Amino acid sequence: MSAIKDVLDRYNVGLTEHDLAGELDAALRSLQHPGSAPLSAHELEYLTQHAGEGTDEVLAQWDPVDEQHRHAVAVARSVKDLVASSLSRTQAAQQLGVDPSGISRRIHEDALWSFKVGSRLRIPRWQFAGNALLPGLAEVVAAIPDDAHPLDIAAMMTSPHEFIDGHTPAQWLAAGRDPGVIVSMIEDFDRW
Repeated sequence: MSAIKDVLDRYNVGLTEHDLAGELDAALRSLQHPGSAPLSAHELEYLTQHAGEGTDEVLAQWDPVDEQHRHAVAVARSVKDLVASSLSRTQAAQQLGVDPSGISRRIHEDALWSFKVGSRLRIPRWQFAGNALLPGLAEVVAAIPDDAHPLDIAAMMTSPHEFIDGHTPAQWLAAGRDPGVIVSMIEDFDRW
């Protein structure tokens, strides 16, 4: 048994090593920028002269390999957060006290939002208020674009926003407030 399989089994996240490897591969692939190259001596000199105080120090300590490593670690953490902040179809069904087919039906009807990690559906936890779905959730889910990245949606739904009184959109919905406000936020999401 591999270390990854042991961890997946220990936390019962409903994913296979293959699912997790595929998601991690896709995320790490996004780090590779084939057209990018290290800064040239001319670019470094320009930054040193024009980028302001303290630039020399930052550039002297900057290492592109270290930067790539930091990005890779951040991507791995994002994939971990994606799994940790979501439920499998079975787990979501247990939380709502319904059959797993009821979860599939809600997803199909745009009453519950899901995404895939590998071949497995994941349902973000922010959609739940205890053992129920958030009020107004179906209206919000219907507005989420098909190509929306789950981390972007999770960040939007779980971050406080001053124009909704400092609440998160999930808190706003849980309080029974107007889901149309959150729908408008989602519609404007590509401008963020």
